[in-house]
Amino acid sequence: LTAWGASPDADLVFRFLVAHGPHGVEALRGELGISRHRITVALDELADSHAGRAARPPVQRALTRSGTAAKRSASNP
Repeated sequence: LTAWGASPDADLVFRFLVAHGPHGVEALRGELGISRHRITVALDELADSHAGRAARPPVQRALTRSGTAAKRSASNP
């Protein structure tokens, strides 16, 4: 993300969250070894850039795809 202007802290937090899933600030502090303030600033930066938007879990996407979307496709050939 630094190539697009994000701070190194935002990049670090983003990469950690992508690799390990959701974590609270205190858990991030323990895992990354950076201060609570730096983490909250990084999270704010990610939120402002929309890089931290939550996606639906893969299972929910799969259920939607195989459920509702599949029924619509079958009814509209």
